[in-house]
Amino acid sequence: MLVVDDEALVAEEIERRLRGDAEIEVHVCLEPQKALSVALEVLPTVVVLDLQMPGIDGMTVVRFLRVHPRTREVPVVMLAQNAEPMTKADAFRN
Repeated sequence: MLVVDDEALVAEEIERRLRGDAEIEVHVCLEPQKALSVALEVLPTVVVLDLQMPGIDGMTVVRFLRVHPRTREVPVVMLAQNAEPMTKADAFRN
């Protein structure tokens, strides 16, 4: 699993909750601009992605993941706090 979130506390909490599961290896990326390169390195089976991040937002990261052949089919779980309804609708389309 790859967790992409610019807030270290959120990413660490997700990692902490899953740490005890021997079948899940959690990788954390705190810089959204590095998410694609980290995904290509670790080849996650799922990506947990913050929708709202500074600089490159979660929707941009999803678009990068969908374009690359090695990450195109990886399921993405979006974390959205206080996102606009149109933003959430866009997330479901991707």
